Amino acid sequence: MGYTYRHSDFHTRAQSVNHEPRLNLALLLSGLVAPFQLAVLEGVTLYYTPGHDPVGDTVSRLAGPNAPHPWAISTAFVLFGVELAAFGLGVYRRLGPSMRSAGAALLIFLWGASSITAGLFRVGVDTPVLLGLTQDQLHQHAAHLAAIVVVALMAYFLAFGPRYQERRRWLLAATALTALVAFAMSVLLITRLGSSMTGIIEMTLMASSGVWLASWALSLARTDSESDRYPEG
Repeated sequence: MGYTYRHSDFHTRAQSVNHEPRLNLALLLSGLVAPFQLAVLEGVTLYYTPGHDPVGDTVSRLAGPNAPHPWAISTAFVLFGVELAAFGLGVYRRLGPSMRSAGAALLIFLWGASSITAGLFRVGVDTPVLLGLTQDQLHQHAAHLAAIVVVALMAYFLAFGPRYQERRRWLLAATALTALVAFAMSVLLITRLGSSMTGIIEMTLMASSGVWLASWALSLARTDSESDRYPEG
């Protein structure tokens, strides 16, 4: 007996993009790897940066003017952005050509681009770079854009996402909860209402969005690999 998929834009097998299943799987798994490599590099950099306050200081401060290893966290941000771009391509290939899949991929690309920008320009550096904006200003704008895009992507997922079978509806519930947390943390970061606990707020946003990203990537990758074993019908 075949496995029956319930159709929607985010859960219909793409008929025209599954010709390279290994490439598709690798692209999707980049979304699983990305948050873990970012967390590991952040943890290692934090360990070797004495004086950093994880409660009040953002992760970006690990690449500040007086940081001993600014290249480490900058590299982590850039790698995270590149992996997100690969995941966005994987999502588009997995879901098939449509306006809605293109919208999801675009939001993922924006998330990746903002992370790469945050890695290329360092916080606390007042050197003018573009249109009179300093490295610090470009970094802050990129970080704020990333926070906004994360919330927008989760909202987009909830609005146009999959009608999962019972065994996978947990992802929709988890997305709704994570979106609320991410929205609250993004507001606090952008408005600086919780300036004394900026580090904790940012960590909460990054951790919640990272776990959600990994869960979505794993779900898509498993579905993609199962499509050969469980045909529609």
